[in-house]
Amino acid sequence: MGKIVDKYLEEANRVMTLRKIPADVDAAITEQARLSGKSKNDLVLELLTATFGDLLGNFVRTSELVALMDKEIARLTERKITLQSFESDLVPIYNREYCRILELNNEDDLKRIMMNNIPYLELRARQLRYGMLPFLPKGISLTLALFCEVAGRDGLTIAQFYTSLWFVIEQEEYYREINEIRDAKSLLPAKAL
Repeated sequence: MGKIVDKYLEEANRVMTLRKIPADVDAAITEQARLSGKSKNDLVLELLTATFGDLLGNFVRTSELVALMDKEIARLTERKITLQSFESDLVPIYNREYCRILELNNEDDLKRIMMNNIPYLELRARQLRYGMLPFLPKGISLTLALFCEVAGRDGLTIAQFYTSLWFVIEQEEYYREINEIRDAKSLLPAKAL
């Protein structure tokens, strides 16, 4: 039995060696590891796992559909898309909430949401106020599609989404935007619970 467990652990975990780390990056890792009471290895492993164990983040970085729809949103809003990965909204802690609320388990779930909500992305993009921002973050189309997906769900899901992720805007504004999308989807208006 011990050999089976050892084999499983060997298969589940891989060894990686990092080379040519710039001195300033190594210094930052060393200092942050010291302050957090972790080894450099544990800190880097934690950060790599958070980054590459993130379903939404991986999808944004690898999906040709997201890249294509980002370009379309940029054209519609007359903004540029940043080259770096989406960092402002879709961070791992929020991504876990998106996955929990929408029951997202894999890339196929995300592809389905993107495809189902392409017709509503322009409406959602018009709802946003870009102000003086000259650019949009990479992955903006996925954020828009996720919002549109929520708009088509039941009242409890819509309320959970507000409480967990969209609480930064007034509830009245949130439901107004949700209901504009629901109207476009030929659904009855949602009401705050």
